[in-house]
Formats: sequence, C-alpha cells, structure tokens
Amino acid sequence: MDVRPYSSRTVVALWHRWSDSSGQTLAETLVAMSLFVGVLVPLLAAIGNLLFDDRAERLQEALHLAQTEMTLAEVLVGTANGHVEDAHGLTVERQVTRQGSLAQIDVKVYDSRKANRIVVHLTKTVSAQSP
Repeated sequence: MDVRPYSSRTVVALWHRWSDSSGQTLAETLVAMSLFVGVLVPLLAAIGNLLFDDRAERLQEALHLAQTEMTLAEVLVGTANGHVEDAHGLTVERQVTRQGSLAQIDVKVYDSRKANRIVVHLTKTVSAQSP
C-alpha cells in the first residue's frame, strides 16, 4: 500500500485558505445558522417538556390516593361504595362487592382533566368476616 504525505505546497495552500482572515461567506454563515437552529430548537423543546410535564407527579398522587382508599376499605370492610373528589382534579371511586365470606374491593382513580380517564385501578379480595 502506497502512502504518500501531502506535499508541502498543498499543506501551505490549505493553511492559507483556513487562516484567511477575510471571514466567512454568506452561504457558510447560513449553513452554520441552520445547523445551530436545527439542533437548538429540538433541544429546547425537549427541555421544556421535561420541566413542564407533570404526568409522573399526577400518576404518583393518583397511586397514593388509590392505596390510601384501598387500605381504608380493607380496615373498614363494612364500608359502602364511595366517591371522593380530590382538590387536584382526581376522583376516587370505591366499590365493595360481597360474595359470601369474601369482599372484593375495587378502587379507581379518574383524572377529571382528561375526560375522566382511569389513571389507576386497584382490585383486592379480602375476608369479609369480622374478627
């Protein structure tokens, strides 16, 4: 394999071209600006979505409400069906169905900001006999 270094004249010519202090052309400036904007706009959009997206916090709050309601329904197995609205736009619905000595507890949390879409649904079967 034949590997030849660049001639000194080629290197000097390239050096003078890159070190020319006359500035950039309009085409070079436009290409650089379009690349900069093409990277900057999606990056800022992604950062904005991360900062202003509260879905994870709402899901965590909905899960906490559902677990609290499930625990309350387990402790008080004799409780009836219930419907509670949270101050943050979440609605908790509890339904207790008895089947002999067992009780099935369904807890659903709806998001009223999203057309009452179910966010969390917990189901548990417990013994309905009193101690």
